Amino acid sequence: MKFILKSFNSSDFYEYEIVTLLNKSDISELESIIESVFLFHPFEKSHEKIIAGKIVGKKKISLSTKNNFPIEIQSQKTTSKNEYLQLIQQTIETIKLSNLKKVVISRPLNLMLNDIPNWGKYLCALASNYPTAAIYLFENNGVTWMGATPEQLVYAKNGSFSVASLAGTISKTTQNEKQWTKKEYEEQQIVTDEIERILSELGIEFKTSETYQIDTGNLLHLKSDITGNLKSHQE
Repeated sequence: MKFILKSFNSSDFYEYEIVTLLNKSDISELESIIESVFLFHPFEKSHEKIIAGKIVGKKKISLSTKNNFPIEIQSQKTTSKNEYLQLIQQTIETIKLSNLKKVVISRPLNLMLNDIPNWGKYLCALASNYPTAAIYLFENNGVTWMGATPEQLVYAKNGSFSVASLAGTISKTTQNEKQWTKKEYEEQQIVTDEIERILSELGIEFKTSETYQIDTGNLLHLKSDITGNLKSHQE
């Protein structure tokens, strides 16, 4: 298991040494070591697929940006335009027949490469394009997951916590032509409402900031900060 991370607003990459927890009894005891826990949760809801571990080491690393061999795309496949349009229509019909307010759809791009690339090159490229984002790489059993995100799910320290409600998007290239509209504010408010609902059900007191704009590279987003104190909840 390998995990590399560049934290938000940082320029340094760290590699974490992780001891895998393999069974449910180990995972159920995570609360006792919560400050040194690593969790990787797939999109599927099955708890059987959660990868859990205990962080036992951390070191700052330098990444190479050169490939030792030329990387070539041997084949690629993605959803066709017609298939994507059909998916959009299905999504619209689903929304009409349910209480869903927001659905995000996407299409994958599958590439077949001639060899395994030097991931360090791509991590550095992500860090250059998205300097304020968290950049990460996770390897486990021959599978690699890499990405960048401007969204911090939760940050907690000394009993205080903050949660980012980030949604609503416009491109920086169209910023002068397109201003924020009711649509983007409503999209971001859906996220804020859901976070506030969960915190309220847990009995946690919090406050929500005004919505503001943040720059995440080639995109602009709307964001609200939700902060509170966990100590009062525990008492």
